[in-house]
Amino acid sequence: MPPALLRLNQAALVIDGQPIVAPVSFSANKGDFIGIIGPNGAGKSSLLKLINGTQPLSSGDILLQQRPLSKLTARQRACKIASVSQVSPPVFALTVYQVAAMGLLPHKGWFDGNTSEDEQQIKLALSQLGLQHKAQALVETLSGGELQRLYLARALVQQAELLLLDEPTNHLDVLYQHQILQLSRGLGKTVLACLHDLNLASRYCDKIALLHQGQLLAFGSPEQVLTAEQLGSVFQLPCEVNLHPVHGKLQITFFAGGSML
Repeated sequence: MPPALLRLNQAALVIDGQPIVAPVSFSANKGDFIGIIGPNGAGKSSLLKLINGTQPLSSGDILLQQRPLSKLTARQRACKIASVSQVSPPVFALTVYQVAAMGLLPHKGWFDGNTSEDEQQIKLALSQLGLQHKAQALVETLSGGELQRLYLARALVQQAELLLLDEPTNHLDVLYQHQILQLSRGLGKTVLACLHDLNLASRYCDKIALLHQGQLLAFGSPEQVLTAEQLGSVFQLPCEVNLHPVHGKLQITFFAGGSML
């Protein structure tokens, strides 16, 4: 079996003496789609920041293709890791096409232009995300959902092997929630995605990491992690876990005050 693409060895983050991410260890193989779930404040986004190298580790190691992440330059990381943040900084006076083309920057020198192959790559990414008809529109005219899809298109153009998604389905209607997760899963890349919707995590993820108060409580298949006992304890609501009658994946239903949510 080939070595893991990504390996965390007791990776931890402490800020001002406060543990944000307790020592976490797990690995991701090529092609894995891993969901990171947990309540608000569980450390999900902080964990992604450790993995993409924007937040230095307090202790432990993160290995990417058997190389310590800390030994890679920012450009080397950008060629290997693409991130779509939950809140991306606004981009003004640029077209949709120009923002998608930014995914090429880690692979270009200062004076390198785009090749015809680059142009095709950009057009394909926009088409996959349903934005081909908006290619020449200014970014500030996009809706929140369109903007989220654009940032994912930019990540696709980047062609990194590891894709980090922080709440990629935020602001999206149901169709694009499923489309983005289906597309991300079908890329053949290793994907780590922070997800609030446990039913989406159940349906699309090969493995799931359950975080609570910075600690990794469980890591494994959806069947191993998404148990009524574990979820009820972490989210502080009773829940029921059943098989969906159509697609056969786990379906989670939470209850509050005796009423179904």
